[in-house]
Amino acid sequence: MALVQASQKRWPLGLLLALIIVVSGSAVAISPMGDSGGISGSRLNVGGSGPGNYTTIQAALDAAQPGDAVYVYDDSSPYYEHLVMQIEDVTLQGEQNTTTVIDGSGVGTVVTILAADCDILGVTVQGSGTATMDAGIRLSDAASVTIQSSIIANTSIGILISDGSNQNTVTGCTIQDCQTGVSTVASSAVNLTGNLLSRDGVGAYCSYGEHLRVSWNIFDCKWSGLQLERLVNSSAIKNTIRGSNDGLITILCTNLILMDNLVTRTRWMNVRIADCVSTQFLGNTITDSDGIGLYISQSQGTIVTQNLVQGNDDGILLEYANQTQVVGNTFLNLKNDAYVITATLGHHGNRWSHNYWTKPRLLPYLISGRLKRNGHNFPFVSWDFRPLAAPAVQLRYDALSILSPDTLYVGGSGPGNYTTIQSAVENASDGDTIYVYTGQYSGGIVLSKALTLQGADPTTTIIDSGGYDDGITVAHDDCSIQGFTVCDGHFGIYTRNASNITITGNIVHDEFHGIDLRNTTTATVSSNTIQSNQYGIRLYDSSLITVTYNTLHNLKLDAYFVGTTTASCHNTWTRNYWDRPRLIFLIHGKYFPTGQPATTAWNWDLHSLLRPSTPDFQGKFNKEQGCLNNEGRGIP
Repeated sequence: MALVQASQKRWPLGLLLALIIVVSGSAVAISPMGDSGGISGSRLNVGGSGPGNYTTIQAALDAAQPGDAVYVYDDSSPYYEHLVMQIEDVTLQGEQNTTTVIDGSGVGTVVTILAADCDILGVTVQGSGTATMDAGIRLSDAASVTIQSSIIANTSIGILISDGSNQNTVTGCTIQDCQTGVSTVASSAVNLTGNLLSRDGVGAYCSYGEHLRVSWNIFDCKWSGLQLERLVNSSAIKNTIRGSNDGLITILCTNLILMDNLVTRTRWMNVRIADCVSTQFLGNTITDSDGIGLYISQSQGTIVTQNLVQGNDDGILLEYANQTQVVGNTFLNLKNDAYVITATLGHHGNRWSHNYWTKPRLLPYLISGRLKRNGHNFPFVSWDFRPLAAPAVQLRYDALSILSPDTLYVGGSGPGNYTTIQSAVENASDGDTIYVYTGQYSGGIVLSKALTLQGADPTTTIIDSGGYDDGITVAHDDCSIQGFTVCDGHFGIYTRNASNITITGNIVHDEFHGIDLRNTTTATVSSNTIQSNQYGIRLYDSSLITVTYNTLHNLKLDAYFVGTTTASCHNTWTRNYWDRPRLIFLIHGKYFPTGQPATTAWNWDLHSLLRPSTPDFQGKFNKEQGCLNNEGRGIP
């Protein structure tokens, strides 16, 4: 263990601020740690006036042992160094992020991290070289690293996460004036949340990985805001992207969720989905592009639902796209609502239904297009046979004013993390995210606020109701549940009197009712595995529900609905796998019109799948398995 260095810069402690994370890039002051301020080790001081303090940051890093913290005062700032962190579990902490500056003098990469479990907190990193791979901070084969509340500026790449650097987090940082703000390459389970990326060429470019999560960031960049390429099972949720040439670009991705993002004021395209498979584009606001709002090209199985597309030159363009579902969206104030380009007379399984097209319509709405073949163009038309007489989604004109909320952590080993999900819910505010690390948790969870409940991995983040309780009850609007196994209860996931609900990417097994929506409007149930329950999915007096890409196995009754209105008897069921290969599947229900006898009703999945769309689930989990011992490194 390194020797404990002498006392810190001699300021009155009352003048020093506690940790404050400000996404807008304001100064962040870090309160000095005690002599054992590392997570489990010693504190090594750099700069300041204390006797024995190091004069260079690298010297302190070289002397550190696992668990130590290197605390850098701003007296000697800027520090003209190129740092290498190669000792595991070391924290590099600056006194204040605007005044504790590490400058690379325009040469190479400024900070290189080669070890796991390291943290960087409260510094400015600037002045890398101009070569393509020169970075402010680069992670190479380094796992479980957190970069928090720092400023990265004037670099070729702000933060480069590469070479299998998995399970890393970048949060609360300002990344500005870089060619690329954040780049992830061949790295998985990276979490980018609550950052401000401004005046960069490209905000974030993420490629060749899986389980990436990009959420609650603000991108205000030049060429493109967020670009996702060759990713699998990843998501971009609640980001604001504005003012670039192109906003959100996805290329060659599979099983991507793009949800509740605001993309606005681009010069060419707000959103482009190209050569992707099974993208879910849910609840986004796409406004004020000089070109196309949403451009889907050569992609398969794209779900477009509950989005607001407004004030662009063109609303949505499908070009050689297959199996696209455009359902329940609102299109407003567009020069051209929608357009289709195809190479054959067939519609390739594309479906338009229940959209609102600029003004109320009761008759089928014609969507024009072109058939391109052998160098010739011919007119081509599609139809929305059931357009809406009122907007399908809530209009959100004030989305630019959204501030990043908090993320509360449950489980893992981070100091201050909650031990139960319900305790995090009780301490959360509307709009917060609750991130739950791998582990086993009790059921009986009630979401009484507008929250995002995110599990680390649906196979190892388990909510077990002990055979009698409900798993998760949603009792508030604007909730999202993703990434859990929910088992051993009465209701697995149960919503009541709620709207704008998303339930996606979960495993629900050994319940009486798997997923049950009661008096719920505008919800999406997608990409879940529902298995070995008495009942799979039930809709009770619920409307504007989209049930898509779920896998249902070994159920006494796959799905059922009960409705008291016509709307609650006509929800959208599409592209689900119903226990065995089927081309069409019949969903039974009951219609109870007021004051009249009940009648039998039906819904249809006219495009049911021939094979499961979600990973196979091999049966009930053994609660004693060691797979629950993975610890996360949360944020207090």
